Amino acid sequence: MSSDSDEWEHFGTMSSSGSSGSDPVPTTSEVEDQLRRALAVLRSALDATVDGILVVDLEGNMVSFNRQFADMWGLSEEVLRERDHEAALREAAELVRDPDGFLQRTRDMIADPEARGADIVELADGRVFERFSQPHRMGDEIVGRVWSFRDLTERVRAEVELRSSEKRYRSLFEDSRQAIYLTTKDGSFIDANPAMLAMFGFDREEMASLNATDLYVDPRARAAFRHAVEHRGSVVKYPVKLRAKDGTEMECLLSSTVWVDGDGEIQGYQGIIENVTERNRAERALRENERKFRSLIERASDTITLLDHDGLIRYVSPSWGRVLGYRPEDVAGKDFLELVHADDRPLALHEFGYLRA
Repeated sequence: MSSDSDEWEHFGTMSSSGSSGSDPVPTTSEVEDQLRRALAVLRSALDATVDGILVVDLEGNMVSFNRQFADMWGLSEEVLRERDHEAALREAAELVRDPDGFLQRTRDMIADPEARGADIVELADGRVFERFSQPHRMGDEIVGRVWSFRDLTERVRAEVELRSSEKRYRSLFEDSRQAIYLTTKDGSFIDANPAMLAMFGFDREEMASLNATDLYVDPRARAAFRHAVEHRGSVVKYPVKLRAKDGTEMECLLSSTVWVDGDGEIQGYQGIIENVTERNRAERALRENERKFRSLIERASDTITLLDHDGLIRYVSPSWGRVLGYRPEDVAGKDFLELVHADDRPLALHEFGYLRA
């Protein structure tokens, strides 16, 4: 049994004047049957496409349309039955956001038989169609016009959501008080937010001309950072020393991840830089003060005691051993009242309450 496509090819190569050689001349019923088969193939192909297709002749009759066209536009049964293109056009115009513009563009296209074109049709219900039009030809003769409609609604919605997401990201990027950057693998800056520019003292053009290595006090630290982030995929609070435009050295923490292309190849790094110079300086000063304070206490001749809020002993100076005969480890964690004479406890408790208030 031959396929539908075989029938179509056979039909297309038949001669209307008869057959060659000894082939029998097909009867009228055979030709009609082959024609029906060919038209069925064409109809199946039209209905299988995702686009809505409409063919209109020069007299304004809707010669043919597929199921997708009828479903997309939802025209009335009467219009589809009568096949009057002008009536269909008026009914369709009621569904679009800009009826006058839709009608004008359509009639301008119809007025020029040779015209080809495309436009976007926005419907009042939020759907979006892309419309194409071109002449319908039989040989060299123009016999009408073909219209095709593609539903872009989901794609347009996805694009709108993507733009909205990009806008939210850009707002977060620009408004963040944290320094955020994006570089290529070799260190070229792709983007840096205002906080990043302010931290280093560069404007956007200057930053774009730099390589990330230029910001490192020790260029070798950049190579070490790259090795760490590529090996782990990300780093959190990675310590580095960076240099601002005016030469100021900053102690910084990098929290970064790699960014990859569609094939999973590393293209660069993105992340946040935290300047902890002042914090580290304050912590070092605090540790130094604690060291000096501890040295002073441990050398003091007076007994010094630290109590917590509940009156438990947390620290006693070494002088306790010399003055009271207690080793620090013997009294640590005890209630201080245990070491006070019973006659003096009311006064000691009163004084402790006063200090705690």
